[in-house]
Amino acid sequence: MNQQDTNNSKNYVLEYFSNQEKLIANPSMRFATRARKALINIRKVALALGLELLSLYAPSMNEGKKIVNPFIYKDNRMNGKYNYNEVKSDLNKKGERDDDSRSIIDRH
Repeated sequence: MNQQDTNNSKNYVLEYFSNQEKLIANPSMRFATRARKALINIRKVALALGLELLSLYAPSMNEGKKIVNPFIYKDNRMNGKYNYNEVKSDLNKKGERDDDSRSIIDRH
């Protein structure tokens, strides 16, 4: 998306709210139609902007680039799934102890 599309989205939002205020003050089909058209235009622009954001953060678009804000796990790793080494509770949902131990096996 370029700057013009962003400005168009701002104009569509302003157009929608101005027509909505006019519609509340003076109910008419003309203002309702204009507000609805502005909402349709907002939706089109928002969909395109959303797809652009998703593509910017897609792993395929960022291969080989340095990670800017990595998520750091408690064990100081920056990627992969979290390793559960300890059992939080040895009770099942009903509050009773299971016959076998409820430990989570480290699968690495």
